[in-house]
Amino acid sequence: MCKCNIHPGGAGGSSEHWTDELRKSYSINNVMKRPEQRERMSIDNPMKNPEVAEKVAEYHRRKVIINGIEYESVKQAQEHYNVPYDTISSWCKRGINYYGEQCRFADEEQIIFTDKRYNKGSSKAIIYKGKTYESEIDFCNDIGIGYRTGSEWLKRGFDPKG
Repeated sequence: MCKCNIHPGGAGGSSEHWTDELRKSYSINNVMKRPEQRERMSIDNPMKNPEVAEKVAEYHRRKVIINGIEYESVKQAQEHYNVPYDTISSWCKRGINYYGEQCRFADEEQIIFTDKRYNKGSSKAIIYKGKTYESEIDFCNDIGIGYRTGSEWLKRGFDPKG
């Protein structure tokens, strides 16, 4: 075992070795092990006291407003829309969900969404027969073809009629 700064006058550290008596003394005098401290920690611990857990949750809970409807928490909105928790937060940060509804946290101002589409990803504009589409999905939906078919046409650069 390494020994350093064990002599009186050493620079830093302790000049005492851990002995059984010293360990026992530290253990007995440890404030965190006193019965009253353990009881206080148990009472104030949200993991052990449901009332404290509810108070902590209420403090951290944020109301969400989606399409003019106020939800008591992100979790309540998550359950209503059947999406992951982080999706609701993402909608509120963006100001809109993928249904086109305005979203925000009740304690924040509404963010105005300025893009034309909610999620364009890495799509590029498509021009087909003189009409411009923002994405491949818009193109396929407008002319009534499947996504895979549209993707093949775009890869080739032309439709079956040339």
